[in-house]
Amino acid sequence: MAYETATALGSLALLTSQTLLGETFLTQPQNHEAGLIGALDTLLKKTGRKLKDVGVLAVSTGPGSFTGLRVGIASARALAQALGLKIVPVSTLEALAFQSQAKTICPLLDARKSQVYAACYARTARGLKKVWGPVTLRPEELASKIKSPVLFLGEGWELYKDAIKARLGGLVLEDPSPVQASAEAVGRVALEYLKKNGAKEYFMIEPNYLRKPEAELNRKKVKGKK
Repeated sequence: MAYETATALGSLALLTSQTLLGETFLTQPQNHEAGLIGALDTLLKKTGRKLKDVGVLAVSTGPGSFTGLRVGIASARALAQALGLKIVPVSTLEALAFQSQAKTICPLLDARKSQVYAACYARTARGLKKVWGPVTLRPEELASKIKSPVLFLGEGWELYKDAIKARLGGLVLEDPSPVQASAEAVGRVALEYLKKNGAKEYFMIEPNYLRKPEAELNRKKVKGKK
């Protein structure tokens, strides 16, 4: 079973190495905590499966929405503990890039504050290979990292495509591309990961925020004033 709650439209999926059994999207975008339990119940009913049939869990660990990541990872950890399962952590950016067949792929997620979360992947005969990232940067800073034609995708691309095109010109590949990461993609990346690595104990899974959550930063500012 795979969780994707790092982006606005979360989802859950059940799949095997050959087949997507079912995928359910959360009915309340950006309010994953309210919809996760109902989505899990819907997914199990849709696929005719029970929780005992789940062999391993996969969860997107970021970067992405701080709240979404906390909710998804906490849910996956609780379920793994209850069922005695292990978890495969998956980069949200890699799950997004996995959905494209382009040779070079740069997924972008909105990091707010006029920044994006970014990484670059090359598609090889063995699958995706990370070239650089993940990093947090301003869209205009991408120009120094891109040296060859690349396909951008994701919500960050939709927000900043004009600024990126203005700086990179012909290095930007034009092609219909997915905007949203999906639980199915998280599961597919996890299955590839399992071929080379084992899953992890539930207590080892942590979110990759790339930068400190606002609440923590604010606490430090307040503490520093005392």
